Amino acid sequence: MMTIGTWTFQATSLGIGQSGDEWGWAPLPSLSSNSGGPNFMIAIGTTMSVNAAAKNKDGAIDVLNWIMSNKDVVIDIASDFQFGEFVVPLLLDDSDIPSTISPQVTSYLNEYARITGEGNYGYCTWTFWPAEPGVHIWKDMEVVWAGDISVEDFMYDHQKMWDKARKKNETLPVPLRD
Repeated sequence: MMTIGTWTFQATSLGIGQSGDEWGWAPLPSLSSNSGGPNFMIAIGTTMSVNAAAKNKDGAIDVLNWIMSNKDVVIDIASDFQFGEFVVPLLLDDSDIPSTISPQVTSYLNEYARITGEGNYGYCTWTFWPAEPGVHIWKDMEVVWAGDISVEDFMYDHQKMWDKARKKNETLPVPLRD
């Protein structure tokens, strides 16, 4: 078993898929009953954003909205990457997905759209977190796992970093859920 995310769908479909070996996918299981369900590894670190200094912000926003709400455009872009590098939570029918896309990826897309359509999603730390707490969460969490500091001490330090980032206006706006 390999623990990888959607970003490897293209390599997996082309490599393992053509080797004759079987492959499939599964969401990461929840590690807590408080988590709300399985975990989909979708964050690839790519964003489509509008620069705050853009001269035509409204025009840029219109383009992004057009891309993200136009199923044919999303399918055209995403199919170039076996839907691994451009994962947009659109409800797709199997007939919408090109025949060149593997059945495993098609299955993933259907499940991903269902889960995100129910409001079960989150934001990756490297996209929406300020730099200092963003690094702290992945770097220093291992110190907690090793038992060198308590969860409470870790969270205290982490909260101080968030307070500092908010004070310096370093946080990014997180999109509202519809």
